[in-house]
Amino acid sequence: MSKSPPTTEDMLRKTVNRDADKAKEQFVSQLFKMSPTGELTRTMAETIDLRFKAEIRTSITTSILRNDLDGNGEMSSEEIDRVRAVLSGEQRSRFETTVIKVDTDNDGTLSAAEIRKRGAEAVADLQKLGGRGRLKGTAFMVFDANADDVVVVDDIIKTIDRLTKEGPSVTPESRSDRNEVCKLPKPSPEASPVFVGAYEGTALSTVAVAGPENETTFAELEIEEGKEPVYIVASVYDAMVLRVTGATERVERFVGRSQNGMGVIGLPAELVDLTSLSNCHFPVAYKENTSKWIKARALLTADLGREASMIVGYKLSRLQLPSGRSDKPAASQKASGGIIIQKGDKRFRMTDKGLAEIVESQTSSALEIDLRRNYPDGIERLMPEDIVTNGKAEVYEVLPQQAGLVQLMKSGALSRLSDGAYSIDKPIVRFPAGLNGGHSVKFVLRSGVPMPAGSRGHSTVLIEETGECLGIRC
Repeated sequence: MSKSPPTTEDMLRKTVNRDADKAKEQFVSQLFKMSPTGELTRTMAETIDLRFKAEIRTSITTSILRNDLDGNGEMSSEEIDRVRAVLSGEQRSRFETTVIKVDTDNDGTLSAAEIRKRGAEAVADLQKLGGRGRLKGTAFMVFDANADDVVVVDDIIKTIDRLTKEGPSVTPESRSDRNEVCKLPKPSPEASPVFVGAYEGTALSTVAVAGPENETTFAELEIEEGKEPVYIVASVYDAMVLRVTGATERVERFVGRSQNGMGVIGLPAELVDLTSLSNCHFPVAYKENTSKWIKARALLTADLGREASMIVGYKLSRLQLPSGRSDKPAASQKASGGIIIQKGDKRFRMTDKGLAEIVESQTSSALEIDLRRNYPDGIERLMPEDIVTNGKAEVYEVLPQQAGLVQLMKSGALSRLSDGAYSIDKPIVRFPAGLNGGHSVKFVLRSGVPMPAGSRGHSTVLIEETGECLGIRC
C-alpha cells in the first residue's frame, strides 16, 4: 500500500521537532520577507505563488530561447543544427535532452507553442514535488490557525507552540485514525443544542490550563431561565476557562475543546466532556459562513441528529445561552494581528481607526491601558480547585503578557528605561507567557541577575554583562 505524501504541516512539524526556537526565528523572518508589514494575506500568498511559477516558466523558456538565433521565438531545424555544431560534452548532452523533451510532434523544430508548453510542464513538475519543500506563498497559510486568511507573527508562534506541545508522536497515520464523525453523547429529545465558537476570551485568567508558557483567557456563559435542557458544544482556539452561571440546572451536558486547553467552572464534573471533540476532525469555527463554520454545523447535525444554534465570534465575553445575546466589550484598539510598525525612533500600532503612535511611558498604568486594549475585561482571578479540566489547573507565578509586566513592575523586579525597554533589576521566576507579536517587548538583563525561566516569546533580551542580544529582532 503506497504511503500518502507528506502534508505541509508534516514538513513543518519536522522542522519544529528539530529546533522549535530556530523554527520561530526562521519563519518569522520568512514572513517579513514576504510581507514587509508582517501581515500576509491569502491574496498576497497566492500572488507570491503565481510569481514563483512565472519565474520557473521564464527560466525554462529563456534557457531554450537563448539558442533562438534569429529571435523569432522559435527554433528551426537549421538553428538546431547550427547550435549542435558549436556544443560539446555536457552542454551538447543537455541541449539534445531539451530538444527531445520540447519537440513533442517530432518534426525537428521547436515551435513557440512547444516552448510555452515545456515551461508549463516545468511548473507542474515542481508542484508534484511539493515545491521542493518550500514553505512560501499559500503553503505558509499553514500558520493561519484561526482561518481569517491572514498570517501574522502571533499565528506563527502559536502554531509552533502547538506542534511542540503535541510532539513528534502526531503523524499523518495517527491523524487519519481520527473519525470525521465525533460520536458525541446524544442529547435528550427535549434539549436545545447550542454551539459556541470563539478565538479567545476578553479577560486573562490567573490560572493556566495549558501550562505556564501559554496565556489562558477567560469568558462567561450565562444560562438563561427556562424549562428545556441546554446541550452546549464549545470549540475555541486559545487556552480558555469558561465559567457557567445563571440557571445551570438547565445544562444537560457541556462538550468542549480548545486547540490549547480548556477549563470549566460552575458545572459538576460528570456533565463536562472535554475529550469527545478531540477524537474527530472538529474545527475551531468563530466566523459565520466560512468553510470551518459549515463543517462544524454539518458534523454537529450528523452527530446530534438535529441542527444546533450556531453562536460564533472572535472574542468571547459574557454570552447568554441559549439565546446568544452578548454583553460585548468596548471596541478594542488592539493591533491588527499584533503588528507594530517602527519608523525612525517612533512606533505605531495598527488599529481599527488606522495608525496610532505608541507613546512609551515608564509607569505601570500605561501597561494597564495596553492590557485593556487587548483584554477589555481585564484579569479574572480564579481558584484552580474550582476548574474542571483535562489538563492541569495551576496558578501563574507570573501573569501572562502585559499583566505580567505590570505585576513585575509593581514588585520592583522590572523598571522602564527611557527608550521603553524593560530593565530586569531583580531575579524573576519566569518571563510572562505570550510575549509574541504585538505583545513583544525588549528586556535588558542587568549584570548579576540570572536569566529568567520560560520562553521570552518574540521579545528580545539584551544581556548587560556580555552585550549579547537574544531574540528575533535584535
